[in-house]
Amino acid sequence: MTYFKAKRIDGSSTVRVGVLNAPGQVNPIYSRWWWDTETMGNYMDATINVAPYNLLTDTPGVAVDWSSPPGTWLLNGVPCSTMTFWFRDDETDGGTGLGDGSGGVLGDKDAEWIEPITGNVLDDFTPQWLEGGGYEFDCWYYRSEPAGWIYSGFQNIHHIRVFPEENKAVVYFSVQSYWSLYWPYGRSLYSPRWKEAPLSTLETRDYAGPLAADSTLPLPLNTIGAPVEIVSITRSDDVPMAKASGADDNDYEMVNGQIMLYTPIPAGVSITVQYWARGDCAGYAPGNLYYPGTNVGRTWVGTGTHYVTEHVLGLGGWFACKKNPHYMFTNIPTGELDYWWYFIDGPQPRAGYYIVDTLDVSIATFALDGQGYAIPSLNWQSGADLTWPGGAEPKGKVTVHDNTLVATDFGKIWGDYP
Repeated sequence: MTYFKAKRIDGSSTVRVGVLNAPGQVNPIYSRWWWDTETMGNYMDATINVAPYNLLTDTPGVAVDWSSPPGTWLLNGVPCSTMTFWFRDDETDGGTGLGDGSGGVLGDKDAEWIEPITGNVLDDFTPQWLEGGGYEFDCWYYRSEPAGWIYSGFQNIHHIRVFPEENKAVVYFSVQSYWSLYWPYGRSLYSPRWKEAPLSTLETRDYAGPLAADSTLPLPLNTIGAPVEIVSITRSDDVPMAKASGADDNDYEMVNGQIMLYTPIPAGVSITVQYWARGDCAGYAPGNLYYPGTNVGRTWVGTGTHYVTEHVLGLGGWFACKKNPHYMFTNIPTGELDYWWYFIDGPQPRAGYYIVDTLDVSIATFALDGQGYAIPSLNWQSGADLTWPGGAEPKGKVTVHDNTLVATDFGKIWGDYP
């Protein structure tokens, strides 16, 4: 968000940010270096953010609220953690949620999937399968690749329950830890683009009964070919089967990266299982899939502050982005310095807002006369340096002009939800 309101004073519309090295790869599964993450951070947003100048403070991202501390459930009598996330849902948005690129009438508080190069809206972010992106798809795809950089955040997921009517997902873990709040999210994946070869393959398998309740189907685990999304399970006797959803166990769901049956299948009855299996996601861009004639990856669809327009590889190259006009936070006041989110007491999901208040004024006042060139002064605060003074005034210094801008915005509320 700090880049979202960055500007130049020389008339140019291009803000240039230098990094020490060229990205090793721009691949959310495997990228692990800071310059990789800094590059992806321009177009991808997190489930939960942190205040940029106070990394101990969690703030909303694609999720507007979450359970903290984590909840508890019993797995074979042993207490384990649960995490609940409530995702953005703007009722004024007419997106289909089908990943078909139809977009819809845009709401200003949804997380929207934005197409690289064109900046078109592809769909809304949703927690469930078969719709726009899908938090559930993210989790199982990351869970299926132990060599992934953030696999450790997903390896202990037991199962996930989605409550579509509440835009809520509950993650059940097979261990107990306070830190489970920070495990089950990485860089969100727009599943329609990840359902392309070689990243995924649509598979169909037939199994004959008898199959016991609470049994898992013999499919690959944590490797290429592992299931990442169940499309359907049908019985040869036409008895309907449904995926577990919300508080209903129903007939089947993903458990520990495998497909588990809750309903027994008797002898003489067979089932047909259709599912998406993880493919080969290696490459500079995942699967080395690019828009024709460019170095822009087809999977670089994101919900972040910007969208990718151009990429030149290697040292001396660049990663060009444009502002996402549909970003979920709009009209960020210049005087916002601390990005401190205020929840309003009440049942979850709680309402909340950002505001330019006394904390922002205090930061600006403390930073007055601080400078960030050569050896920065102890009181310099980069976020408080809002203007570029002329004449003999030293550059990179917080002046009374900066303090005035903060005072002018005092009391402005923004980013409020719902």
